[in-house]
Amino acid sequence: MLAVNKYGDGALQSTYVSIMTGEAPNAPSAPTTSVSSGSVYVDVAWSYPTDNNFAVDEYLIQIKKLDGTWYEDTTYCDGSDSTVISAMTCSIPMSILRSSPYNLVYGDSVVAQVKAHNSRGWSSYSASSTTVATIQTEPTQMSAPTRGSSTSSS
Repeated sequence: MLAVNKYGDGALQSTYVSIMTGEAPNAPSAPTTSVSSGSVYVDVAWSYPTDNNFAVDEYLIQIKKLDGTWYEDTTYCDGSDSTVISAMTCSIPMSILRSSPYNLVYGDSVVAQVKAHNSRGWSSYSASSTTVATIQTEPTQMSAPTRGSSTSSS
């Protein structure tokens, strides 16, 4: 830029400053939860939110506990892990969801919510998942077989 006044143009040009505007990302859309093949894991998946000019660098994934509160399990769904960030999915064992702190039981829905982070801050949480997996359990141990009166040792 060159300064100009009623006496004419200035002798020196100023330097340019570039500013990129942006803000925290928008909330991701509601995630989905689904039972993986073999019914061993529940997969939580979400879509990339509008990042508002700054790439998303972390997620916070929470799953609803039996008592209605939310919990983040960073062992299985660590939203700061680069693999989770790029895949926008994580898997948590069904056995973990059936134990403390979740305490979900057979037939319960696995409901999740996600929020995103960039260099400008955190988004609000997504809506809760509406496409949900349900807790399944492995069969309990069978009773020992008994020998009936009409059976023989052969």
